[in-house]
Amino acid sequence: MDRLNMAVEFLGYWLSYTVALLTLSAIFPSNIVFGSASVSRPIAAIFVSLILTIFVFLVPHFFKMQNYKVKDKRSMVVVFFAIDLVIIWLIKFGAKITGFGVSSIVFVILISAVCSLVYLGVSKVIDSFLRK
Repeated sequence: MDRLNMAVEFLGYWLSYTVALLTLSAIFPSNIVFGSASVSRPIAAIFVSLILTIFVFLVPHFFKMQNYKVKDKRSMVVVFFAIDLVIIWLIKFGAKITGFGVSSIVFVILISAVCSLVYLGVSKVIDSFLRK
């Protein structure tokens, strides 16, 4: 049953990140762009959100391996903000491969903040449904 909970959690983060990124792209169409000549818009959004979701799952395991202690979920959101900032910035540089373009660092910060809030919201929903 634990693997099923992990799969639901993974899919929840992945779907939420995809919807959040596509929504931001619809709100700021000239600043946050998905798709390129080689990658379609939906595939680019799914791929970028998959990369973010993988890191969301790897960071807590890395913290456990290194014996880092994070006080609560709010502190973890700050950690995820910093990690999302770096990951989104790196994904942005691979725009020809990922099909993800961001016009400036301001929008990278905005995307990171939204992804951190999505992490907080999804983790609260998952905690309430799966870990009763």
